[in-house]
Amino acid sequence: MCDPSGVCMPPSNSNGPSIACSGVSDAEKTSALQAIRTSPRRCANGDDNCPCGSFCNISGVCEADCIAGASPPTGFACGSGLTCTPLGRCAATADTPPPTVEALALQIAPPNVSANTAAGAVLVPVTVTLTASSADFAMSTHPAKVLYHFQGIADASPPPSGIPLVKCASGAALATSCTLDGGWTFSSGSVVSAARTIFVQVPSATTAHTWTLEARSEWALAPATATVKADPVAFSSDGTGHYTGTIQWVNRSSVFSDGTPTTISLPIEAIATANFVAISEPTRMVLPDGHAVLPRDTSKSTLLGWLSSASSQ
Repeated sequence: MCDPSGVCMPPSNSNGPSIACSGVSDAEKTSALQAIRTSPRRCANGDDNCPCGSFCNISGVCEADCIAGASPPTGFACGSGLTCTPLGRCAATADTPPPTVEALALQIAPPNVSANTAAGAVLVPVTVTLTASSADFAMSTHPAKVLYHFQGIADASPPPSGIPLVKCASGAALATSCTLDGGWTFSSGSVVSAARTIFVQVPSATTAHTWTLEARSEWALAPATATVKADPVAFSSDGTGHYTGTIQWVNRSSVFSDGTPTTISLPIEAIATANFVAISEPTRMVLPDGHAVLPRDTSKSTLLGWLSSASSQ
């Protein structure tokens, strides 16, 4: 958000009505809050981008759980024992503060998730954590609610085919989004929470495709993201095809301090046909000419001038 002097500031975290809202009538507030139930409004820059009496929720959309007053409209009353705060949240007391938006940072690991989806969908475990901005927020059990969803994919039940799905527990159903509702734990003296696992299903695909998994929380100023990629690789049933990889062997002339031999690893590329394998070795450490053609028929052999039967390497 921008302050009156033009300086960029974090989103407002006040639980009270803004100065601008003090001039808005109750009827105007009610009309605006009812409208966002039917016409959702985005709020990328926090509560100050929402109508008076509402807040920016975990999905980045303005929301009002309730409307303060003795006789709120149908669907806007709090449950027993709760009262409505000025920002439209149901809480124990009207002055209960909202989540502190700079309290936590969200993490997803690994930042790049890839799976071979040529044979079908693949379920991949993903590690998620929180980092508290100070020890004050690293409570032993933290109530932060964190939403995990894919950018640009709307929630749908049942979800359509061909899209990535996520679940926040091993026994849960896969869906377009899931939520870890509290339950984060911090060890004494640590500002990093204990790791938790969510599961991402990369859909079956015959061509490469990339999506972005996003984590959001009202306790974090910025979302966390990870790239999810369907990277199909089909393997030949008869061995023919184009291959890339490495060739490795033990280098007995060089050992580690404990006497263990080191290993040499070089990039290599091969094209296999029904009868031959053409190998390209660009470093020329193994193949002086940088390439060789070998028969696939095991009764035939190819001689390399530098390699003798007496070689110990």
